Amino acid sequence: MNRKLFVTLLAAVLTIAMAGCSDDDDIVIDNSLKVAPEKSFRLLCFGNSFTEDAMGYVPMILKQLAPDVDVTIGIAYIGGCPLQQHLANFRGETIADGDKVYSPQRYVYYKSENGSPWVTQRNKDAAAILADREWDMVTFQQNGEQAHYEWSEAIWPYICELEKLTNEKAGRASLGWILIHGAYGASDDGFEYYWQGAADNARKTAQALGCTVFPYGTAVQNLRLNGLKSLGDGSVSNLTVDNAHLQEGIGCYCAALTNALTILQLAGKEDVDIMDDFTEINEAAVRYMNVPGRNLGSGVIGMTPENRYLAKLAALAAIYDPYNLTDLSNVGYAPASCRNAASEAIPQ
Repeated sequence: MNRKLFVTLLAAVLTIAMAGCSDDDDIVIDNSLKVAPEKSFRLLCFGNSFTEDAMGYVPMILKQLAPDVDVTIGIAYIGGCPLQQHLANFRGETIADGDKVYSPQRYVYYKSENGSPWVTQRNKDAAAILADREWDMVTFQQNGEQAHYEWSEAIWPYICELEKLTNEKAGRASLGWILIHGAYGASDDGFEYYWQGAADNARKTAQALGCTVFPYGTAVQNLRLNGLKSLGDGSVSNLTVDNAHLQEGIGCYCAALTNALTILQLAGKEDVDIMDDFTEINEAAVRYMNVPGRNLGSGVIGMTPENRYLAKLAALAAIYDPYNLTDLSNVGYAPASCRNAASEAIPQ
């Protein structure tokens, strides 16, 4: 996977303490804009509510950053769904994991095509969703409860078979893994502990299967590390509405930026500058896009120009170093005039 653009941009930004971009004027995405697509990518995510958190804003951001790339995103959703349940759905038969039994279930299927609002279909089985498009990539993730458990017990026995079944049912699709955000922490340290376990398991999955990792959880934890952990309605905040799900706003934006950039890498789109994103994120936009699993709580949080800039740095850092956290405290925010210096520092 080609990382040249993202690595050089990150290196330039992180070495210039007063480099920045201006988010003073949010720009509304014009969904009527007609651009002939040069590239395309079709991504299908088998997941749960954390997939909704991570992917909800991606169509809006892609429409802003790369309107010439035709991207279809599907989410096959079951609340709290673990890998064991996905495997039962793919097999079409009941499976047991210790004292837990998983019988086949049907999904809620969300889909957005080329930046359009999400469309919801219900009562869809795995085979029907897989057959809906010729998918370029199919992703999985373990649920929030088990993502940090012992990899050889909670992940490997299920993802290795899911990979084989995916190859049988969607042969041209490659495999992806979503590194989720840390959740269910009773303290700041607790959130980082759960993220670290999920990151370690994502690394092992990538090493075992050679799959692409979407490291949005690392980007979100970077935001927490760098001053935004106090945002959110959850009792211990950490950008959550309920100590688990990301509250609408800066956390979801950071997650979606990371996933949008990963998609553009996979699509072979190299001439993208993340600092060009001024996607408007407010309650009206979230509702217009029919964002799945909206967690508004007391409202959209943290969408200041300074926080948006930090979210961009956090996303770039996660793509560059997906399994470790990055201290961004020495990187300042400045008006757009300082951006020229950053641009000049990037090799042409």
